[in-house]
Amino acid sequence: MGDIICGICREKIKREPIKKNFGEKFMSYQYLFDSDYICERCYERLKNNWFRYHSWYETKDMLFPKELKKDEVIKFLLNPPEKPFRAYLTKKKRKHGWILVMPYWETNRDVYRVAFEEEIVWVDRKEMREMVKFAKEMLEKGIKKREMLRGEIGWNSMKKIGEKYHEVSDKIKKLAGNPLWRMVMAWM
Repeated sequence: MGDIICGICREKIKREPIKKNFGEKFMSYQYLFDSDYICERCYERLKNNWFRYHSWYETKDMLFPKELKKDEVIKFLLNPPEKPFRAYLTKKKRKHGWILVMPYWETNRDVYRVAFEEEIVWVDRKEMREMVKFAKEMLEKGIKKREMLRGEIGWNSMKKIGEKYHEVSDKIKKLAGNPLWRMVMAWM
C-alpha cells in the first residue's frame, strides 16, 4: 500500500489513518479531497467545534491555533505572520469552512488566501489597505454597512456624501460583491 494522503490537509498520514465516517450530521463533504482517510490531527479538529466557532490562525510551529478576536482580524490581515501560516475567519460560526484552508500554508505576506465562512478569499494587502481606509471614511460619514455591501446608496446617505456622491457611489458599486470587500466589511 502506497502513501495515504489526508482528505482534509492533503498531508501524508504518518500514523494509523482514520476512515472517513463522519455520521449523519456532517454536511460538508464538498470540502473534502479525494481520499478515504483523514489524519489524526484533522479528525480531532472535526470533533472539536472550536475550529468552526472561532476565527483563528496558525503557523507551522504552533501546537494549537490562536483565536482572533473581532478587533484583531483587520490588524492580522494587514500584518500576517512572517512564518508560513493559514487562517479561518467566521462570523456565522456554523459550518466547517476551515477545512478549505487546511491544505495551504501561506508564505507570501502581500497576497495570500484565507478561508472566510465557506469560501476562499484572496487577500491583497495593498488593495485591502485602501478598502479599509475607504470603509472607515464612509462609516464616519454615517453610511450604512448594508448600503456599502449591496452597492446601493440611499437618499439619506447621498446627502451625507454631498458633492462627491457619483464618484463614491460608483466606487461602492464596483466594490459590492467583491469577496475581499465583504470580508473587510464583516470586520469593520
